[in-house]
Amino acid sequence: MADDSDIEIIEVLPIKQPTTVFEPIPIDIPTTSKPIEPTFPDIENSASNEPTSSATDDPKPKKKRRTKEEIEQEKLEKEVKKIHREMNAAKNAKCEQFLFCYVDRSVCHLDESIQDELTKLFTARGISEQITFVDETYGMGKVIWKRKRIDAMIEDDKVKSLQTMDKEGCFMHVLDDSTFAHMTKTNAFHDFVAKTSREHNHSRPLPNIVVIGQSGARNTASTSAALASFESHRSQVRYCKNAVEFSYLVAQLHRAIAKSEKRRANEEDVPIIDTNKGIREGTQSEIRLDWWTRMLSHVHRLSEESKRAIVRQWPDPIAFMDQLTEMPSDQAIKMISDLMCTNQRRIGPVAGKALYCMLTSQDGDDVIVDA
Repeated sequence: MADDSDIEIIEVLPIKQPTTVFEPIPIDIPTTSKPIEPTFPDIENSASNEPTSSATDDPKPKKKRRTKEEIEQEKLEKEVKKIHREMNAAKNAKCEQFLFCYVDRSVCHLDESIQDELTKLFTARGISEQITFVDETYGMGKVIWKRKRIDAMIEDDKVKSLQTMDKEGCFMHVLDDSTFAHMTKTNAFHDFVAKTSREHNHSRPLPNIVVIGQSGARNTASTSAALASFESHRSQVRYCKNAVEFSYLVAQLHRAIAKSEKRRANEEDVPIIDTNKGIREGTQSEIRLDWWTRMLSHVHRLSEESKRAIVRQWPDPIAFMDQLTEMPSDQAIKMISDLMCTNQRRIGPVAGKALYCMLTSQDGDDVIVDA
């Protein structure tokens, strides 16, 4: 047992209370359920006030001040481009609006409803301002067209728009059926077409002789006279039974003439050599059919319907050539001319003779001279 002297007595001191008392700070707790958004110091404003090294080292380059001459030159270029856009529109989307049709009032005397039908049709196509009825300004019985052309020219540092009205080569001369029949019987039609072409005053006249009141050629004399005038003066004889057909013909010619300028421009870009060489693989009949179809595409004024009818009737061109050489020329041309197409139209004597000369000519002279 241990002695009392070995026991260490530890004195317990009293606990002193802290001199400072921490009182709880009241906190206002929001009653809404919306979360509290923390607030941060305005870093952007403080950063913008302090100069940065990038702003001082790399300042933005100042825009060069243009001279008065440069400003004027830019204005001229804008005006020229505006006129060029108008020129392009005259060849593309708005080509019909830049073509003007002039109808002599004597044409309206052949049928009282012609003027109303023409006005109604041109209004429906949105070109009511492009047709005008005149009193023998361009000749009695004439229907002509003029194209409005626009060009830009810089003169005295100013852009001037030049506008001209150029006469088109295609025109109409309207006759009644009795006058046309009298001309064909007396063989005066050829001289009449020649005189009408000279009076048009154009380097390349394209006369269209329109017969009102007749649905087609009534005899062989009319057909022969039409073919002879076509070979000499490139004239077309067209038949219109009433005012509705005539107004539709005028409107269609108006659209065709309006689009002709763009079509001629596209044809000038076509290469002389045909790069399309046709099919290379296939059966003998398929290759022959492809070659025969491409050969027919070189016949002048031969429509797609006529090509399909010829290929369907004579699928072998070699056998067809042999058949034509064994026949008299008049009989062979008539056989081709009388071939009926799916649109209930015949091939015709002009295309029939051209195809006959192309297939039977030995040296090519017949194709150039006769066809």
